[in-house]
Amino acid sequence: MTKPESEADIQARRRSVLGLILSGIGIVLAILWGLWAMLHNQTGVLIVTSRPSGAEVILNFRPTNLVTSAFLSDLPADSFIVSLRLDGYRPIPPSQGISVQPNETTRVTFLLSPTVRGDSRPYPVVQGKPHDWQ
Repeated sequence: MTKPESEADIQARRRSVLGLILSGIGIVLAILWGLWAMLHNQTGVLIVTSRPSGAEVILNFRPTNLVTSAFLSDLPADSFIVSLRLDGYRPIPPSQGISVQPNETTRVTFLLSPTVRGDSRPYPVVQGKPHDWQ
């Protein structure tokens, strides 16, 4: 004959089963969160080229410390204004609005035209400190 379980034993068993269930749910949620984060990459790549090359890349009116042909990786998926600066040249067009999509590569190309004497058009605006674009 088996000894009947006490109320304290039943409560202890229920707490341990509940703890195991909650731990299992936590592990499953952590795994799903990790998979979602891996698959839900919200960055893209921007490639900026020019003819001639060697122009400073300006992104959202901030210098990038990169020159063409520039490769900016892990750029947040967003809209940007891209322009270039090179002494003695003007970018054509002066700036381009682009949209970087997640997990995609966006390419922008500029033609740099030599500046002629008497050309009083302003150069592209650069404001602020360089951002740490990669």
